[in-house]
Amino acid sequence: MRSNLSRWAWIWPAVAVVAGALRISSEDGPALTGLLILPLAGYGLRQLYVRRRTRRRRGLQSGSYGLWWGRVWRAYDGGLWRRPSAMAAAFGSRSVAVSVDATTTGLTFTPGRFARWRHLGPVELAWTEIAGAHAVGSGRGMPDGTISFTTQTRVCIEVTGERVTDEFRPLTDAEAEEEGLDAEERSLLDQEALSLAQEEFGPGYRFGTRPLLFITDDPADLVELVRGRARGRVDVSAGGRA
Repeated sequence: MRSNLSRWAWIWPAVAVVAGALRISSEDGPALTGLLILPLAGYGLRQLYVRRRTRRRRGLQSGSYGLWWGRVWRAYDGGLWRRPSAMAAAFGSRSVAVSVDATTTGLTFTPGRFARWRHLGPVELAWTEIAGAHAVGSGRGMPDGTISFTTQTRVCIEVTGERVTDEFRPLTDAEAEEEGLDAEERSLLDQEALSLAQEEFGPGYRFGTRPLLFITDDPADLVELVRGRARGRVDVSAGGRA
């Protein structure tokens, strides 16, 4: 998988917005144009800074396989951190800006400086806790309905082990018996749940893994590296679906 980015990947959407602002400003005055152009200019400068910083850090890496920048969606964070409260989610805690560092031992997720006030520290997932990864899709739309200036790729990293909760496993024999389900009803219920999960996390999603949704505009080689290094085992025998 290659990067979605060129150095000026953000420029064409920005030009379209500016052109629209100039057209509107002919009626409403230059003030509106300035209000739109200034945030765009700031966004563009930040994008250039992030790319330059990423390239520099990649060049300085020692003993690492790669470095990526993006966001982890809190609703599907693979159990890295405790789930946010409803109030926190309502006031901007839906995602966390992170760097992802692949080393000989696993993937380290380090929140950005503006996320640390939420008490979210760095977390390492060992390769034995990861079963694989796959690309869910690409586009400018984000899960919360906002739009990105650059194409974003959604990467689902499959987390295994103790972080997997019941909602990501099929029903157990005991649960099926408690609900009074026969084999056919149980199979249909599990298949329906799996189909819904695959609509969200792609056809490559497997029961027995907890999805970690990482969204980035520079996914170069991430999926291939994780697939080659992952050592986690998919286990659907324990627990059930909540």
